[in-house]
Amino acid sequence: MTVSNRFSHKAYKKRFVVFATAMIFFFAILTVRLWYMQVVRADYYKNQSENNRIRLRTIKASRGTIFDRNGEILIDNHPYFNLAVVPENVSDLAKLLDTLATVINIDKEKIMTSLEKRRTPDFVPHTIIENLSREEVAKIEAHRLNLPGIEISVESIRYYPYQTLASHIIGYLSEINELKLKMDKYKGYNSGDLLGTFGIEKTYEKFLKGKDGLKQVEVNAVGRELNTLNMKKAEPGNTLFLTLDAKLQEFVERSFKGKAGAVVVMDVKNGDILAQLSKPNFNPALFVKGISSKNWRALADNPLNPLQNKVIRGQYSPGSVFKMVVAAAALEEGVIAKNSIFKCSGTYRLGDMRYKCWKRWGHGKVNLTEAIAQSCDVYFYNLGSILGVDKIAEYAHKFGLGEATGIDLEYEKIGIIPTKKWKRKVKNEKWYDGETVSVSIGQSYVLVTPLQAAVFTATIANGEYVPVPRLLKRIVKADGTTVEGLQPKKGKKLDISKATLAIIKEGMFNVVNKAKGTALASKPTVVTAAGKTGTVQVIANKLRAKLENGQTRYEFEDHAWYVSYAPAEKPQIAIAVIVEHGGHGGSAAAPIAKKIIDYYFKEIAGDDDHV
Repeated sequence: MTVSNRFSHKAYKKRFVVFATAMIFFFAILTVRLWYMQVVRADYYKNQSENNRIRLRTIKASRGTIFDRNGEILIDNHPYFNLAVVPENVSDLAKLLDTLATVINIDKEKIMTSLEKRRTPDFVPHTIIENLSREEVAKIEAHRLNLPGIEISVESIRYYPYQTLASHIIGYLSEINELKLKMDKYKGYNSGDLLGTFGIEKTYEKFLKGKDGLKQVEVNAVGRELNTLNMKKAEPGNTLFLTLDAKLQEFVERSFKGKAGAVVVMDVKNGDILAQLSKPNFNPALFVKGISSKNWRALADNPLNPLQNKVIRGQYSPGSVFKMVVAAAALEEGVIAKNSIFKCSGTYRLGDMRYKCWKRWGHGKVNLTEAIAQSCDVYFYNLGSILGVDKIAEYAHKFGLGEATGIDLEYEKIGIIPTKKWKRKVKNEKWYDGETVSVSIGQSYVLVTPLQAAVFTATIANGEYVPVPRLLKRIVKADGTTVEGLQPKKGKKLDISKATLAIIKEGMFNVVNKAKGTALASKPTVVTAAGKTGTVQVIANKLRAKLENGQTRYEFEDHAWYVSYAPAEKPQIAIAVIVEHGGHGGSAAAPIAKKIIDYYFKEIAGDDDHV
């Protein structure tokens, strides 16, 4: 063997040893690793394997239905049919769409674009059409053999059989956002879930939502479902019965057609809201699958504010409706007696200022009940000047004005009952005596909501306490049992004497039933009623004349108020009506209340379970 051959053999042997050593080392590491994974970490990787094989799918719970007090459905759930394509099951997509087009009306171009932009695997159904009609579903099912890869899925969505009826009470849903998903309050919600955003849907969200179910499924490596291993059924939401009467609500809405404003009808004893209207209203169905920007802008830009619940958020000067507060204060403080007389010549002088009565030539000599019946401004100018604004405010609060009513709706406003201290704090100005004159007839800074006006009227009617208005009558669970602890709240005791209330009630009775009463023309025919009209100036007459320039403008017209209770002898219901820019309370608002009272006691009262 030559030197070169010996050298070559040694080099080969050395390389072989290095290679063999490396292989032994590699297999040693592999063996140790396998032993570690299969023995030491066996349980861990077994769990990981199971997690890769088993998936949890959410089963959406159906939302609770909502009924009126008599079991009439106000909100239901209806099936919502979607059409989907499973791309991997379609050999010729163009041919499939051509066939589908012969069955129902479709936009093939739009569908093709949607499928091209999808980011899901081919085995995952891709929705191409939403909200199929039942007729379309039937046609597709009839041609199913000719439509390979087509699937129809069903989901539950809100259905409103009365469309716009009581929309501000019912409210609407919207998809939960990412910010709320991070809050503890919304633990258990998932992306895409719907959430009560407004009205009863929001107030009683936790009762209506229900509990989602879970389905444990076996999937393969790419996520395809192979088998259902376990399932926990969803629990539907609770059923709500509201205090509303659907028939009465419908009638109220018909009676208010073409007008803007609000109406409240409530039980004077327990605060049940029998009907509640804010106009203009809206259709909650617009929000079911997410409102379009066009529809949203139409609602948001409407100057009559259809999205605002004016019953609890509309703040208006109460006008002459407020005179009962001043009358109560004057009687309770001994400023006047029932037959105390003031002479009304059409104006009231305070220093160099002159304040006019609505009746240009005045009412002559009138006592308190006559002043209420004829709504004499001068009589109450005198009372207000004697009492002072702080004393008037004290009695307004006794009737629940300037305070939250406690209704089971969010975002309620409390209005304004001004005092000297209030003005100093808010305006940083002193209070002037002339402002008290205006306050005494419910103008100046005084603001109330229509609901507060209804509660105020109900308080006078029952004569004992300030009722707490409510919209929820009862909640029934899926098993048929009733949720406890939802009885009506009585509210605070009315700290006004029976004698004072009797005088005020007499004046309100005369408004409707005696000659010169401002609502005599709106006297109900079925039962007796008591009431009070109010007309609220929205712009000074001089400025109005200047801006109108000879033409009447809607937004400059006075607001028309009317509050009433019936029957006058034994009150059951109280009503508050405000017609925005309607003119005079006696001619615009009182006739609406008359219709409602007659309808209620003719068509509703005998059958309603609250009587």
